[in-house]
Amino acid sequence: MLFEPPQRLVRALGEAYPEVAADWLGRLPGLAEEAVTRGKLAVERVQNPGGRSSLVVLVRQQDGTPAALKIAPEAAGPAAERAALAHWNGWGAVQLLDGDAATGELLLERLHSEVSLRSLPEAKALLEAAGIVRRLWIEPPPEHPFETVAERTARQAAAMRAADPALAPLVGAALAARDELTASADELLLLHGNFRQGKVLAGDRAPWLAVGPEPLVGERAYDLARLVRDRVEA
Repeated sequence: MLFEPPQRLVRALGEAYPEVAADWLGRLPGLAEEAVTRGKLAVERVQNPGGRSSLVVLVRQQDGTPAALKIAPEAAGPAAERAALAHWNGWGAVQLLDGDAATGELLLERLHSEVSLRSLPEAKALLEAAGIVRRLWIEPPPEHPFETVAERTARQAAAMRAADPALAPLVGAALAARDELTASADELLLLHGNFRQGKVLAGDRAPWLAVGPEPLVGERAYDLARLVRDRVEA
């Protein structure tokens, strides 16, 4: 099958979105074929192992320019990712070239997926990451579709309350900290939402560019909190 989804994607979607994964994965080859035909793209290969929430197909546009076709289920938030990439317009992030919001597809500039900031020594990687994430912190567009930090963490808090009762003291402390930190919104900037070293890839247009945002709006500390937990094993 030309657009057979990698097993990593099949497993991850089954765990994250069990109610829609099987149906979407069944339709995925057809969605990919339609996207390639509509964009008049030449297929090179499916990226494998690829991501955990989308199929990525390495393609070339009509003029021979390399690109990456990314197709994700609605539950994974491709519409929000599209809106954020369009607003950044290549500033610190991968450039959105084209796509179809209705089918969850994004045509992106081709980056070097095999080279992320995780390939660098920790100190150098953090320095580069700090420079990239600062570029992403801009005012969101008017009437934007992004949820706030308070809204996202409220959903996450609901899941935490169902945790093992033995973890109640730890969960209680975490939820109390969440309530305190989200009590006021001193700034509402567009955030990456899942910023870590593996989400910054080497590029040709710029040395490093961010990919795979789960965008939201709020205080920049949200992105930094995720970054400082990265590579804790080091």
